[in-house]
Amino acid sequence: MRHFFDSLRDVPVLVLTAINSSFPLGFGPRDSDPAWLPASGFLDKPVEFNAVLEKIASTID
Repeated sequence: MRHFFDSLRDVPVLVLTAINSSFPLGFGPRDSDPAWLPASGFLDKPVEFNAVLEKIASTID
């Protein structure tokens, strides 16, 4: 979507994933890529709601 709408280009994306629970790939922030996965942050599921709120707050500051 970011590629098609300039208004979304600067909207932060937070990835919540359980991939590391199923496959120990070490998937995380180093895998962020502006073209493929333009993520502002990563959290491994399961994650506590307060941790999500803290990550959102730190991402938009």
